[in-house]
Amino acid sequence: MGDAPKGLGEIVADAVVPLVLVYGWFLALLVAYGRHLEREAARGPRPPRPAAPPPARRPLLHHPVPTFFGGYTLFVSVVALYSPLVAARTPGILEDAITGGALLAFGVAAPGMVALSLLRAGLARLARAVRAGLVPLAQAVRSRARPRG
Repeated sequence: MGDAPKGLGEIVADAVVPLVLVYGWFLALLVAYGRHLEREAARGPRPPRPAAPPPARRPLLHHPVPTFFGGYTLFVSVVALYSPLVAARTPGILEDAITGGALLAFGVAAPGMVALSLLRAGLARLARAVRAGLVPLAQAVRSRARPRG
C-alpha cells in the first residue's frame, strides 16, 4: 500500500519489452522450424523405416520427471535472464522464482500429474475388465441389455 502508480516508461520496461523479446524469440523459432521443414521436403520422400518393435512398458515416472526438471530449469533460466532488467525495482525476484517455482513444479504439478496418471491407469484397467467381462456387475448389466430371443 502506498506505492505510487507506475509510469508508462516503467510499464514498458517491466512488461512490454520482455514480452516483445520473448515473442520475437518464439517467432524466430517458428521461422527456423519452417525452414527445416522446407529443406526436408526438398530432399524428397524418405525410404520407409522398418517396423519398430512395440514399446516396452516404462515406469510411471519415466517421462514426467525429466519434464518437470526441464520445465523448472527453463523457468528459472528465463527469470535469471529477466531479473537484471528489474532487479533494482523488484529485489529478490530470482530467489522468489527458485522457491516458488520449485513449490509449483514439485509440490503441486508433479504430485497432481502422478495422481492423474494413476487414476487414468486405474480407469483403463477397469475399462479393459468391463470389456473382457471380468467385472460381475458389468456382466449383469450387459446380460440385461441384450434382447432375448
